[in-house]
Amino acid sequence: MSWVRIDDHATEHPKMLEAGMKACALWLSCLCYCSRELTDGFVTVSAMRKMGGRAWKVLAQRLLDVRLLECDGEDYRVHQYLDYQLSAEEVRRQRDRKYEAKRNRRARTHGAGGTLSRVEWSAIVARHDGRCVYCGQALPDLTQDHAIPLSRGGRHEGSNVVPACRSCNSRKHTKTADEFRSAHGPS
Repeated sequence: MSWVRIDDHATEHPKMLEAGMKACALWLSCLCYCSRELTDGFVTVSAMRKMGGRAWKVLAQRLLDVRLLECDGEDYRVHQYLDYQLSAEEVRRQRDRKYEAKRNRRARTHGAGGTLSRVEWSAIVARHDGRCVYCGQALPDLTQDHAIPLSRGGRHEGSNVVPACRSCNSRKHTKTADEFRSAHGPS
């Protein structure tokens, strides 16, 4: 989850006062949209329609008039978005760092040693053609499964991690990969 940064005096800013509350609500919706969708400040006309309702054109024009929005072809851009908000690339880097730290912290709490980077994980998934090693299902959101579970002395490193769908990973629980395959049959 990312956050939107707004000055706590924003509601008193002359641009906001001139645009009016409804236009300011649309501006805030635009900030949230850009942050959530990682657009670096760009807002499509269709998103603007959804957020602004029937009066979206009038409200967008008010925001353009006070320079809280800028035209970008047929679409819009939030004025100075990247001066105050994180870029999409910065958000992705933060998420990757947090993801790696979380996985490595989990391994440390189990006394499991080893680390696995996002790059190593991507290579493992590619090596298995984006498929669960247990059921063979191709999914975009495979989970990291430890062939020898951390709770049973496995390490959090590439040689012990395989891609698994959520269902298989849950059913496997604390079994080793071999124990799970013998109980559920080969894939």
